[in-house]
Amino acid sequence: MTGSPPPALYELQGLRIRSEIPFGEPAPDGPHDLAVSWSRDTSGQDPPERRLLAEAVGPGGRGYRHVETAAGYRLQFRDVCDILVASDRRSLTVRLAAGADPQMIPIFLEGNVLAVLLLLAGARVLHASGVRVGGRAVAFVGGSGVGKSTLAALCCAAGAAWFTDDLLQVVPDGDGFRCLGGSREVRLRSGAMALAALFPDRPSRPTGDGRLAVCLGEGSASSPQLAAIVSPVRADSRHARVERLAPLDAWCAVLGAPRVLGLRDSGLLRAQFETATELARRVPVYRAEVPAGPPFEPSVGTELLAGVRLT
Repeated sequence: MTGSPPPALYELQGLRIRSEIPFGEPAPDGPHDLAVSWSRDTSGQDPPERRLLAEAVGPGGRGYRHVETAAGYRLQFRDVCDILVASDRRSLTVRLAAGADPQMIPIFLEGNVLAVLLLLAGARVLHASGVRVGGRAVAFVGGSGVGKSTLAALCCAAGAAWFTDDLLQVVPDGDGFRCLGGSREVRLRSGAMALAALFPDRPSRPTGDGRLAVCLGEGSASSPQLAAIVSPVRADSRHARVERLAPLDAWCAVLGAPRVLGLRDSGLLRAQFETATELARRVPVYRAEVPAGPPFEPSVGTELLAGVRLT
């Protein structure tokens, strides 16, 4: 795209990404795993589809259709962009739709697109925001709008360290899993934007999807052990109530919050099923009844961390 800044290096989910599209605070320069650029191809001719990976339709007909093609992969976000991925998944280009807002592109790339690429590589991913206390982490899992980012921010206000927002990769490690860090920013919806006042020294900015991004991360950190998974449920209460789930309920909670909705490929669906099974068997999973808010009591973060034994 004309006027794009020079590429910079970013670290997300265990990957080093050299990108013309900013992802936040750049990392020190060095080798990269994935190259991201704006598309300079104006032909508009795409290779034929070979395999449907995922498809979802959102409000107003928005949504996505992700396919494997004869030349690699095409991740299509209707009326916004096409992401064209090379067959080796080491580079991708972004073709912006006419009239679309380019500020939406980093949001898609950091979330849905990166999740698809990780799934294709055989990685285990969660639709989760996460914080850590020392060498242990807790992941808040759930669909869009359940309060994952809000609860993670409240835990940071209670003394936890920020780890990732909306996407978490977990890697087997002995009898458990360790976590790979993601975005340094938490994206707060309108109802939770007041939480930015809890972090007066942290930079913030509006995002393309109408949220407020607050930078809570401190840069690269060691990969903490996944100590707990929390499935939040909104309740009419001012305080958090946490209970550990039985194995079957734990499995349902993890499986019911996929990072990529509408998976169609049998291999990706099987991997999603297996990931939920492994996590439910090896990591404590909790159900947390949390205040619907706003306003949010600052004590909620302390109650959550205590409930999952991270304090």
